[in-house]
Formats: sequence, structure tokens, C-alpha cells
Amino acid sequence: MAERTAKKLPGLQRPTSVEKVIICSGKVFYHLYHRRTALQLENVSFIRLEQVAPFPFELMARAIQRFPKAGENYIIYL
Repeated sequence: MAERTAKKLPGLQRPTSVEKVIICSGKVFYHLYHRRTALQLENVSFIRLEQVAPFPFELMARAIQRFPKAGENYIIYL
């Protein structure tokens, strides 16, 4: 079984500058990504979640830990 890894995308924000993290599925991601680009928001980043069952707890925990400034500023759109 292949190990799941986070994919890097163009426009990836520096983890230390991110204050808000949006966890979303692919279709929602593209709408929000284009909106973030249009508004030139540099303090918002995304975590794309394509598989919700079984939920990837360990992968999600590692992804969230990358954003120390986000604290509890997470928004989930699925």
C-alpha cells in the first residue's frame, strides 16, 4: 500500500506566516484558492482533504502542525 503524502501546489504559503487554515475538498479548494489569489491573502493556507473515510488522523495532525501561528483558526468545508 502506498503511503499518502501531502501534495505541494503553486502559491503554497510559508507555514510561519499562516494565521488561518482552511480544510476542504478538491472542488471547494479551487474556488477558495482563486479567491485567495484575487484578494492577495498571504495569511491563509489550505489543506485538501480528499478521503474522509477512513479519516486520515495522523496525516491531518502532521499537516496542521506545520502552521504554528494558526492556533485554533481552522475552517472546514467538505
